[in-house]
Amino acid sequence: MFALCTHCKNPVEARYVIGEESVELRRMCPEHGQTSTIVSGDPSLFAEAFEYLRLGRTPRRGLIVELLDGCNMRCRTCIAASSPDLSAQRRPHVIARQIARLSDSDQPIAILLSGGEPTIHPELDQFLELAEAVDVSRRVLITNGVRLATDPMLIERLRSAPKPWEVFLQFDSLRSEVLRDMRSEDNLLRVRRAALDALNEAAVSATLVCVIKRGHNLDELATLLDFAISEGCVAGLQLQPVRNAGRLENYEESLHGCNASDVVRELSQMEQPPLISPHPASPLSVLIGRYSRTARAWLEATEVDTVADEFFLEPTRQPDDSFRLSVVEYSDSGNWSSLRSEYSPLNVMQRNGQVVPVDDHFLPEVNSRRMGAVDLLAS
Repeated sequence: MFALCTHCKNPVEARYVIGEESVELRRMCPEHGQTSTIVSGDPSLFAEAFEYLRLGRTPRRGLIVELLDGCNMRCRTCIAASSPDLSAQRRPHVIARQIARLSDSDQPIAILLSGGEPTIHPELDQFLELAEAVDVSRRVLITNGVRLATDPMLIERLRSAPKPWEVFLQFDSLRSEVLRDMRSEDNLLRVRRAALDALNEAAVSATLVCVIKRGHNLDELATLLDFAISEGCVAGLQLQPVRNAGRLENYEESLHGCNASDVVRELSQMEQPPLISPHPASPLSVLIGRYSRTARAWLEATEVDTVADEFFLEPTRQPDDSFRLSVVEYSDSGNWSSLRSEYSPLNVMQRNGQVVPVDDHFLPEVNSRRMGAVDLLAS
């Protein structure tokens, strides 16, 4: 397989090395020699993920459609580097044409509207209609919640849609100082509380999406999980270890970096730790678990038998009972490999209509040279 040289960022031969206490991504560059990056602090969990890779399942990916580059916020932590200064927007008829041209292998199981901030696009309603016309199992609006908190008409549009919608709501923390540091906004907790209240009242299913940054909210996971389970409209919590991509201010890797194994380790300290395991179709990127609100217990992996054949956050038909927890680790130049890309959980539709794995999309070094090399599993 291939990874990016830590110096020149060129794709070079690489392999995973599983040690007693950690897992390294070891690269060999003709110019800069051998370099290594620790990609996991849990060798047993990584070995379990690798066993799924040997089964060769092909992920059924969701498709992220980025409606625009602009945003109504300028977060210090933004993998897309969006801001109010950016004006490029996509048109619904162009996206519809590009989706219609997708090959059978690119057909999505879900459509996720993103950005930038999709709710500020002047043609959002046409994009909602577009997604409702496509034969997919899930339709997701990814948002920072600012408009949801103040626009009952948008809430009503989602509630009364002819096809069900759900919301991925950026959340991160219940502490104002953490949100101020990561999102550069005051009063953001109040805004998100208002958005959640509106979603609860309308019974629109939501997933709280939290970027996890060491020294900021890694110690808050138990509180976030309890809070998410207690909210009636919230069907899941998605934890995303921070990645060094896009715009990332006030960040030092040695102080703030974390990966999926750090998140799992923190969750394991809970009084009732969640039972989570690699997703069979995207095991290097996604860990998933299920909680029964009725039984007040986590389900064993054998009871979560539908996830192997579905999108990594498969539909929750009973949001009042079933709750899903996922840890989703995207790529940056430190942990990207062509093997991760192959099993990436999401595709992104780019401006030219090309569909690429999300693990490639936010990395200019990878996205600018589409690699055609065939990957072989390391022995």
